[in-house]
Amino acid sequence: MTLADSQDESLLSSQKDCTALRCTSITIFFGVTLLFGCLSSLTAQSVAKGKVFEVTSHGSAASAKLALSIAESTVAPAQKVFGRPRKKRKDRLKLHVFPSTIGFTQAVAKLPETVDSANLVSYASPKLAAAYVTVHPQSSVQALEELILPGPTARRVAHEAVRIYCYANLANHAALPVWLIEGAASTIAQDTLSARRMGLKDLCQDPFTATQIGVVIGLSKAGKLPTVGSVLGGRVNELSPSEQDAVHAVLFRYLWDGKHKSGFKQILKKAGTLQASPDLTRKLTRYAGTTLKVERVDTDFKAWLTDMSPTWIEVIPTLFSYKGDWVAAAYKNLNSVAWQRQAIGRKSWSLQGSFTIYDGPEKQLNLLLGRGPTGFLSIALDADFGATAFRFDSLTSKWSEIVSRELEGIKVAQSHAFVLSINGPNLVLSIDGEEVLSTAVEGVDLSGAWGLGAQAGSTGVWQKIVVK
Repeated sequence: MTLADSQDESLLSSQKDCTALRCTSITIFFGVTLLFGCLSSLTAQSVAKGKVFEVTSHGSAASAKLALSIAESTVAPAQKVFGRPRKKRKDRLKLHVFPSTIGFTQAVAKLPETVDSANLVSYASPKLAAAYVTVHPQSSVQALEELILPGPTARRVAHEAVRIYCYANLANHAALPVWLIEGAASTIAQDTLSARRMGLKDLCQDPFTATQIGVVIGLSKAGKLPTVGSVLGGRVNELSPSEQDAVHAVLFRYLWDGKHKSGFKQILKKAGTLQASPDLTRKLTRYAGTTLKVERVDTDFKAWLTDMSPTWIEVIPTLFSYKGDWVAAAYKNLNSVAWQRQAIGRKSWSLQGSFTIYDGPEKQLNLLLGRGPTGFLSIALDADFGATAFRFDSLTSKWSEIVSRELEGIKVAQSHAFVLSINGPNLVLSIDGEEVLSTAVEGVDLSGAWGLGAQAGSTGVWQKIVVK
């Protein structure tokens, strides 16, 4: 995803070894993640059956049950988009959840179509109307005992469930435009997660959707956003894959919920009646042009974007809302990084709340401060060590340690209260009422944006975060 400047990309790597990782795309990231994925395959299977879906988890029974509940929740909204089945299916739609990338890769390799699984964490087969999802991130066994499925995995389960519903029930699915299937899947997945408190209804507050909205706003400001007519006509090849995903998701959401939703539902109904043919998209676009008057919609969509104020920006989608808290779940080889878009803008301010670190390959959460053109600050809260403040210099792309303190008081699976006070260049961090770090920070403007993160291989929860 082309959101990150060099400093964001470097923060994906470990502060302790001071390496700078260059990874600016979701596609590259997933390929690296899968390469280093767990190479052991679990043979245990748990099957959960619902009215429409059957989920096989090649891991825990709890993950099968949760994935089934998520998939079943997508059926009613999917019917609103694609229509009800014209005849009752004899078999349930199949969805597989794998605890490791090797099982996912092996399963996808056996499909009748050729799939390059190296860059995937999930796949929905149009030919079989079956879906395959690997658990990601895989950083913490203890975290999975609590979460069962990480937020990114739950999102992919919902997304792929919508896709295979479409594949199973629409004879013309192979000819439908990408914006329709992907936009619907993204919209329904978000609504499904927010209803389960694994996402937020406010799209500008949810890190995943806020990031997508930010991408589309950026394209619009740069004059690179395709017109609504171009998007509906499939003319988006000048955009990167992640930009296309964002445009499809955000535009579909606008048309689904916005002032043109009545006409848009007519278009969706029309899409289900068209015969499969190479010119289906062209016919649907022509119908949309007369039904919606896309020039007017284009103006309204851009006006709607100017009213949106997304609060988060992520390089890799790893921060998600869970029962009112923020879970930062890092991949094994990449940090979790989520920045607030707006700078604090004050010399004196404080950040407070509490955090819980789960046991795992690593046990470190990161408080991110002062994002600006010269660099930023990262405060590591490490259950194996204590607290350390690192500075990243964006001019040299190097990390340097400012101050650290060994502290035995940070325990895994235990909530710790913290208060971070900023006064100009001066920083004071207290944990559970004890002053842990106190230092002056040179070269970083601490009135810049703040963020939340987790070290590669770590998972933790940020609770009741408040900025004053």
